[in-house]
Parts: sequence; C-alpha cells; structure tokens
Amino acid sequence: MPLACFVVKQARRPAAAVHQPRRPAAPNENQAGCPSPSIFTSSSHVRFISDTLGHVVHHQPAGSAPFGLQAELQKMTAQEIMDAKALAASKGHSEAERRRRERINNHLAKLRSLLPNTTKTDKASLLAEVIQHVKELKRQTSLIVETNPVPTEIDELTVDNVSDEFEDGKFVIKASLCCEDRSDLLPDLIKTLKALRLKTLKAEITTLGGRVRNVLFITGDHNYNQEDDLSTSS
Repeated sequence: MPLACFVVKQARRPAAAVHQPRRPAAPNENQAGCPSPSIFTSSSHVRFISDTLGHVVHHQPAGSAPFGLQAELQKMTAQEIMDAKALAASKGHSEAERRRRERINNHLAKLRSLLPNTTKTDKASLLAEVIQHVKELKRQTSLIVETNPVPTEIDELTVDNVSDEFEDGKFVIKASLCCEDRSDLLPDLIKTLKALRLKTLKAEITTLGGRVRNVLFITGDHNYNQEDDLSTSS
C-alpha cells in the first residue's frame, strides 16, 4: 500500500457503517480513493504528509483559547503595548503630582494663618513675609533674654551700682538674684530690704521650671522710721 494512502487512513475517523454504492474511481485515483502513485513526485509526497500531520500538531483542545487581558495583549502590537504602558505611567505621575501640590497648599495655608493680618496670596510673597516675621520674632526673643534673663540652674546674686545720684539725689542699686522659687521668697526679700533701710523702685521677676530670677532696683529709704522698726520688733 502506498505511504500517502496509509497516512490518510490513520488521520480519518472511521465512518458509520452505512452501505453506499461505490462510485467509479477517478482517473488519477486508485480503489482506496487516494491519489494514484503514478502522479506523486517527491515534493508532492512531502507537502501532502506535512499538511496532514500539521492539523494534529497544532490542534488546540476546546476551552484552551486565551481570554481576558492575555487575549487583548495578544491582539495588540508591540507599539500599542508600549503606548498603553506609557499612558499608565503618565496617569500615576499625574496623581502623585496632584497629591504633592495638595500638601504644599495645606502647608502654605497653615503659614498664612500664623501671620498677623497678612494679605499676601501668592506663594513667593507669602514665604517672604514668613521669613521676615520669623526674623522679627527672633529679634524680640533676643531682646527679652537680654533685658529679662531667664533663671539659671545656679543660685547666684549680683549687685551693681546703677547711679551714684538719682534725680532727687538718691543712689540706685541693681540687685539680681536667682534661686529656687518658693512662697516665702518675696516676704523674706521685703523684710531684708527694710532691715537695710532700702526700698524697691522697680522689680522684674521671671520664673521658669521652678526657678526664679528677681531683678530689683533699690535705693535708700529716707522716710525710714525707727519707731516703726521698734514697734515691729516688739
């Protein structure tokens, strides 16, 4: 039996057992219905076998066809896939940029609320005004520290002569003391000044963290009455 006819018989499914009258063979066919070996050449043999086996090799079972995203990707060209990826990246970048602008605007709104009576709306003018305000606050803080030093952790006392003669001929002394804050501190100071026949012209008191600094400008008490002292001691 010719090889080509054998392959065709193996590839075909068996037909149902129905009796049909045999048609006469074509001039180029044999009794089995296959092309007559006389018309085959070497190239036609190869092509015929290749076409017959190709259906078996490339056969796909039912339900194995690609679907969803995979099917869509298979339909897209390489350029279309690159364009789709670029579009997705652009959307992600736009969303990140929108969130960044929202954070900046929120910070600017907070800065604007901290400034007293600001009318600036653009970002550059607002930031310039914030810088000036911070510089002014720093200057005021330095001035307060110089004029009213905060209490230190060390107990100390300094006495300086401010003026030998005041407007009415009185001397003025500046006494600065730093110590632990306590409820009887001021009464003790007043009692001590009276004992020294001194009176307070001006007092500056600063407290911080349980510490206190007292800066006293004192002068002589010319109205001091010894009888008051004696009555007090008695």
